[in-house]
Amino acid sequence: EAMEKLPEALEMLGVPEHLRDAFVEEVRQNPQGITVYLTPDSALTAMMSGGVHPHAMQDVVVAALPIKWRGRNDTVVAAARARSWRLESDGKVYTLILPEVCFNWSYQVEALPEPKVVEAPPEECAAVVFQAQPGDEIHVAYWSDSDRLERSTCWGLVDGNQLSELPSPCDGCNWRGLRRFITSESIVEQNAYTTTHGGSQILLMPLSQTEHYTSVCVTRDGRQSCSVTVEPVGYSGRRRVNKSRDDWETPRKKVSIGGNPIALISRIPTSLFQWRRRCPGE
Repeated sequence: EAMEKLPEALEMLGVPEHLRDAFVEEVRQNPQGITVYLTPDSALTAMMSGGVHPHAMQDVVVAALPIKWRGRNDTVVAAARARSWRLESDGKVYTLILPEVCFNWSYQVEALPEPKVVEAPPEECAAVVFQAQPGDEIHVAYWSDSDRLERSTCWGLVDGNQLSELPSPCDGCNWRGLRRFITSESIVEQNAYTTTHGGSQILLMPLSQTEHYTSVCVTRDGRQSCSVTVEPVGYSGRRRVNKSRDDWETPRKKVSIGGNPIALISRIPTSLFQWRRRCPGE
């Protein structure tokens, strides 16, 4: 009998017209639906009444079903068993419900839950650290065996305590530094910037750049230093650039800059920036 009354009930309950035929088909194909339990005080959008003149009741609160327990009727309540069918439309979930205690058609409308956004863990970065004075012009050359730098959230620099993005490439920079010792790679990008704060300068880069060369030189009071080149991790060539400086180290304590953890650090001693007219390897 409940199945025969379904089309009329769907209209009276206020189920959107474009979903009614779909619900009828769902019930026809699966008369048992999915079993659910209506807990006391849960809310239904609408519910059909019984009797000779059935009508739709709006905003119905599920009543408690007391169970007789050890001679008392008010100590335990039961959740009402019901059949359910579910459809999604226009960002909402429409659930058709048939409680087995009364077989009065009911339905419930709820907003679809917002999809959970799973954020990727921050990318681990490497850092080249050296000291500079305010007003120094820093010239950095990044080497690679490809034609461009890898895309990464790590690229950036810290001047003193000021974090900023990597400067725009300066293709017209006049590079003064080692070339002939590095035969397997070429300079794919050069950057230049003038220090504002001085002190620690930190060049941030993805871990993949530690497999390539990174060179730094400093211009101070019109004098340009020899370039200092940080070698790739595990470099085994016979010629070495700054032989004692090719080891990367793991930070002794957890370091994070700009939200990215720093996994490897290479420190360049100030003494390696030699002020000469002609530098080794040039």
